[in-house]
Amino acid sequence: MVEGTQKRPRINPEAVADQIRVGIQTGQFVPKQRLVEIDLINRYDVSRSCVRSALRSLESEGLIEIVKSQGAFVRLVTRDEVNHTLDVLDALANFVVRQAAGLIDQPSVREVIENSLRLTQEFPKDRNLPMSDFVRENNRFWGALMDSVGNPVLKRTHASLQSLLHRFWLSGIQFNDNRDQWLDGHADILKAILAGDADRAEKLAIESGDRARADLLHLPDEAFGVG
Repeated sequence: MVEGTQKRPRINPEAVADQIRVGIQTGQFVPKQRLVEIDLINRYDVSRSCVRSALRSLESEGLIEIVKSQGAFVRLVTRDEVNHTLDVLDALANFVVRQAAGLIDQPSVREVIENSLRLTQEFPKDRNLPMSDFVRENNRFWGALMDSVGNPVLKRTHASLQSLLHRFWLSGIQFNDNRDQWLDGHADILKAILAGDADRAEKLAIESGDRARADLLHLPDEAFGVG
């Protein structure tokens, strides 16, 4: 290495894919936006091969599409994909709340759930907050639940599927669901888990999922891709 030069930090494709995934989740990258390779190389200070590997990974998840001679674009999701994704997310949510309720006597699990409840209750009930703030809170809520049961595969799978849907929450379209009700629903789920009531926690998770499904599927056709 030439004296005075700095070695580029080694960032693997998985880490770059994670960063782009977060960008899609938080609205930094929006549906139909082209992901320009050189911009990503400069943004994350990585090689072209690293970026291309990350993009192929995201394509396999359905988050982007790579068009020959045009490059990579953030995908629009079809109504059918939304329905299928919600089916799996609902199943994962039901599983994790039951698991957490069953493990609640473990001090480490209780600590995570109690802290999550505190943060949920402290989140401002302000309908003027940008939707991105609510998306981050939703990610935090489910991430804490996934952490509480200690299953990293479950957490990665849930986060990846959520990424397919977050673009809708950030689209600027108004949703039917009351945001206060949404936050209160999260708090009620956590309270049921703390009480060790797996049946009630699952029932509340189902109700929360049903509200989200109704909001998403009532969006106009232009919000979705063509299947």
